[in-house]
Amino acid sequence: MAGKNGRKSTIILIHGRGLKPPRQDLEAAWKDALHFIIKRDHPSRLPLLEKAHIDFVYYGHYSNNFLNGSKPVPLNPRDRSEVMERLTRYRANEFTEANFKGLPGYPPRGDRFSHGLGSFAQKLHLGTRLVELAARDIKEYWDDNVRFGKKVRFKLMDPIREAMDRGDRIMVMAHSLGTIIAYDTFWLLSRCEKYANTRYAHSKIDFWLTMGSPLAEDTAMQHLQGADAEGLDRYPSNVRKWLNLCAYEDYICGRRCMAEKFQPMVESGLSESIEQKRIYNLAIREGKCSPHNPMGYLIHPETSHALSRWLSGD
Repeated sequence: MAGKNGRKSTIILIHGRGLKPPRQDLEAAWKDALHFIIKRDHPSRLPLLEKAHIDFVYYGHYSNNFLNGSKPVPLNPRDRSEVMERLTRYRANEFTEANFKGLPGYPPRGDRFSHGLGSFAQKLHLGTRLVELAARDIKEYWDDNVRFGKKVRFKLMDPIREAMDRGDRIMVMAHSLGTIIAYDTFWLLSRCEKYANTRYAHSKIDFWLTMGSPLAEDTAMQHLQGADAEGLDRYPSNVRKWLNLCAYEDYICGRRCMAEKFQPMVESGLSESIEQKRIYNLAIREGKCSPHNPMGYLIHPETSHALSRWLSGD
């Protein structure tokens, strides 16, 4: 699809942590969500979405292997379709605080406990250990002695480089652990000596949408690619615009503002803008509200508005 300035558009999607269903099922769920929100909120943009090139970065087979071994993944095959079916009942103006607080299982006590424990542990410098205990896949990703991190970054790097080779406009949409993988990949492409004399070091990600991201939390920031670099070299230089969606009660997001933590990227001109919006995630999973659920982020009007603006070249 020829977009702004005659450039074609590529959307790259990358999922988050935890056990995952087969690639084709998860990819279909994400793409169906994007199709639904544009049709619901911005139907005139639907032809633009249908003509865009969409890559889905899947690494669930890696994480499933070390999270569950050789055992079958214990997931309800209808889980995501049931979550999605409930979400599609809401009109765009119904993603409200009242509807969120009216969901079964509100407040999400387990999430609140984990968030509170995380804040306490951060003060005691136990943040990394807590994350490793609660999320084995994040521990695996941070471990330089295993190949998981390198493998998943390569899986994202490949479609980014292909899109840059084509000269496409690029939008990356990432959830949860996927936001950390994306950040690290952006940093490597723009700061690693290996790419210094290539187009990848100077090409831009036009728009980055992060959802349910832990990037602004101190523990995560300490483990990012470039965390030990000095000055502006610690940040990627290839993200033009960045929007972070953080749902209320999503403990993975924490309470840190992404725009504030990464403000030097804007002040120095590395990025044009970094914005954060708080939303209400109305997903219900296993009979309880699930504010970190990716489908609840994808189906939200703020996601459709951001995608619509980008598709139209705004």
